[in-house]
Amino acid sequence: MICLIFGAQDLMIKNRLNKLLNERLGSVDDFNCVKFNADNVEIEDVMFECTMMPLGSEKKAVVLDNANFLSGEKTNKKQLTKEQEKSILSYLSSSNEYCDLYFIVHSSTLNESNAIYKKIKEVGKIVESVNPNEKEWMAYVYKLFEKYEITASNDVISEFIKRTNNDAMRINNEVKKLALYGDKITMDALDLLVARPIDDNIFDLVNFIMANKKEEAIKLYRDLIIKNEEPVALIALISTQLRFYIDVFTLAEEKMYQDDIAKQLKAHPYRVKLALNNKRYVSLKSLKDNMENLYKLDYDIKSGRIDRFFGLELFILNFNR
Repeated sequence: MICLIFGAQDLMIKNRLNKLLNERLGSVDDFNCVKFNADNVEIEDVMFECTMMPLGSEKKAVVLDNANFLSGEKTNKKQLTKEQEKSILSYLSSSNEYCDLYFIVHSSTLNESNAIYKKIKEVGKIVESVNPNEKEWMAYVYKLFEKYEITASNDVISEFIKRTNNDAMRINNEVKKLALYGDKITMDALDLLVARPIDDNIFDLVNFIMANKKEEAIKLYRDLIIKNEEPVALIALISTQLRFYIDVFTLAEEKMYQDDIAKQLKAHPYRVKLALNNKRYVSLKSLKDNMENLYKLDYDIKSGRIDRFFGLELFILNFNR
């Protein structure tokens, strides 16, 4: 059997693979299942292993993890040489009936124009590890909480899912941590144990800066520094947020409505609404001036002219309106 398993959730891919291995092999061990990582193996060695007969069992399996040359995403995608591609295609055309070959792709999309993808589709099967929707995530986390005998309100569970960024692997790890803390998790306990996504913190930070809430802004900034966030990385995130505000303000000045701005920028309407609320605090010109100041700060930090921690704190305090 030839099988391609793909999806965005590593844990769910792993569960799907293990299910198939157990169904096909019965008991899985190092003798009947050989695993390779496409990032650090010669493809020809993988194909050679596939041609070898199983030892001590009727069937064997070969797993090629990180076969991201089949991904539809361009970032961090390893390209195969013509020889490597030819080696895979040659094996797929006359595969060993006693060996199951699994291609694992950590991506939600596949490159359907890829010759290897087309061949797998022709001679094998393609299995998608589907990313759960909001309702399914809630049910999944409820089950995990029950398993570890944790009680929590719907609001806490919803916030927990948000903070773990819909990542099944991280959800499982964080639930284990919550279980060590206690059997009842409140929002205060969640704040203590599970960090909010950095993007949420930056969103709040920029809103504090805009509204001239300097004390709250500096407190949040220092909290991020304590959590080992690098000022240079924070500058990049702040500049992204400021660019979003500039785009919103520019479209608003062109008399575009809130919903239309959200569609134009492919942003959540609530984010656009919050941005528009800040128009009373700062002008479009001031935003552009502050963006220039941020670029200069980034340059000064990288060229060693100013301390990175002090420099960003100074920018927050001296934000122009």
